[in-house]
Amino acid sequence: MVLAVSRQLSALTLAVLALAAMAVPARTHSLRDLKCTGNPDLPWAEQIVGCTQAIGSGHFSGTGLAELLNNRGNASMGTGDLGHALADFDGAISLAPDSAEPYNGRGIAYAAKNDFDHALADFTKAIQLAPSYALAFNNRGLLYARHRNFDRAIADYDEAIRLKPDYDNAYINRGNVYAAENNVDRAIADYTAAIGIDPKIAAAYDFRAMEYSAKGDLDLSLADYTAAIGLSASHSLFYTGRGHVYFQKGDYDRALADYSKAIAINPKDCIAYDVRGDIYRQRGELDQALADYNASIGINPDNALPYDGRGSVYKAKADLDRAMADFTRAIEIDPTDAGAYSDRASVYEVYGKFDLAIADYSKAIAIIPTDAEAYIFRADAYKAKGDLDGALADCDKAIELDPQYADAYRKRGSLYQDRGDLARATADYDEAEKLGMQSLLAPKTAK
Repeated sequence: MVLAVSRQLSALTLAVLALAAMAVPARTHSLRDLKCTGNPDLPWAEQIVGCTQAIGSGHFSGTGLAELLNNRGNASMGTGDLGHALADFDGAISLAPDSAEPYNGRGIAYAAKNDFDHALADFTKAIQLAPSYALAFNNRGLLYARHRNFDRAIADYDEAIRLKPDYDNAYINRGNVYAAENNVDRAIADYTAAIGIDPKIAAAYDFRAMEYSAKGDLDLSLADYTAAIGLSASHSLFYTGRGHVYFQKGDYDRALADYSKAIAINPKDCIAYDVRGDIYRQRGELDQALADYNASIGINPDNALPYDGRGSVYKAKADLDRAMADFTRAIEIDPTDAGAYSDRASVYEVYGKFDLAIADYSKAIAIIPTDAEAYIFRADAYKAKGDLDGALADCDKAIELDPQYADAYRKRGSLYQDRGDLARATADYDEAEKLGMQSLLAPKTAK
C-alpha cells in the first residue's frame, strides 16, 4: 500500500506565517477597547470594523495610526483579503518606516500571493530593522523552505530559536525541513523539543508520529497519533495517520475503524477512501473496495492511486478491460507510477501480449531499478515468450539485489530444470527451501 503521509512537505507550503502587532508607546485607549489588537484574540471581522472606526476617527496620527493600519492589515490577512492587507501595510510603512512589524506583515501578504522576491525583501528588511526579531527569522525560514532552499531555512530557524529558545513553532518548522531532507532523527529531536515547550501542540505529535513510522518505531508512532487525537479529535488526518500504522502492524480492524472515522469527519478525504479500499481489497471484500476507490476518484479524479487499486479489483474480478483502462489512466496521471506499469503488464500477460508486458515491466524497473520483484515478474514474461536467457538474466539480477529472495531461486531453479541443468536447478531449489524455512522461523516484524 502506498500512502502519502509525509505531510511535512505540505506543511512547508501551507504553514501559516506569524503576524505581529506593532510595539508603540502607551496610549489613552487600549487596542482591545478599540477592537484592533492585530492578534487573533478577537474575531478578525470584528477587528476590521474596530480598526476602521479608530482610523477614521481622526484621533490618531504618526506611529499610532501606523499601528492601527498594521493591525487592520493583520485582520485582513486573517480573512484572506490580501489586497486590503497590502494597502494597510503600505500605509503603516509610509508612516513608520523604521518599524519592523508592517514589513513582516507585508512579507506574509506577498508570500500568500506567491511573490517570493517581494516577500523575501520585506522579511529581510524587518530583520535589518530589528535584528532580534525572531518572528521575522521564522517567517523568512518558512519562505526559504517553501522554495526548498533548506540550508537557508535551517539557518533562519536556528537564529529564531537562538533569539527565542522557547519558540515552539520554529522547532516544528525546522523539524519539517529535516523531515523533508529525510533526516529523521533531527526531525524527531525538534518535534520533541516543541512538545517539551508546549505539550498541547497536536501537530508536533502528528509530525513526530510520521517520523517514528518512517523509522519503523510503530508503537511510538501509535502513541503519538493517539496523543494528537486526544488533543484534537476532530482532525481527520490524525486518524488517517494512525490507521496507516495499524495497517503496517497488520491490525486491519483498527485500521478500518480509523479510516472510517477520518471519512466521517471529512467526507472529502480522498486518501482515506483510497487506503480503506486497499484494506478491503486485501481482505477480499472486493465490492466494498470498489465503492471506496470510486468515492476517492469522485473526489479527486487526478490522483493515480485509486485507479491502481480499482484496477486491481477489476483484475481480481476478471474484468480485464476495465483493469487495463484503470492502470493506463494511473500511468497517464503519474508516469512515474512503477506499480501501475507492473499491474498493466500483468494484464498484458493474461492477454498473451508478452512483448507489451515486458515493455511495461522494463518501465517499472527503469523507475525503481532496485525492485527485485519486478525482475522476477519480467522473468516470468520472458519465460512465457520462450526467452529463457532473458528470464535467467532477470532471476540473476533479482538474486543480486536480494540474496534472501527465496522465490527468485525457485524461479531460476525451474529455468535451469527446463534447460536440463539439473545440478544448478537442484542447488537453487535447495537454497529456496532453506530461505523459505528461515522465513517461516524468523520472528515476525512489522514492515
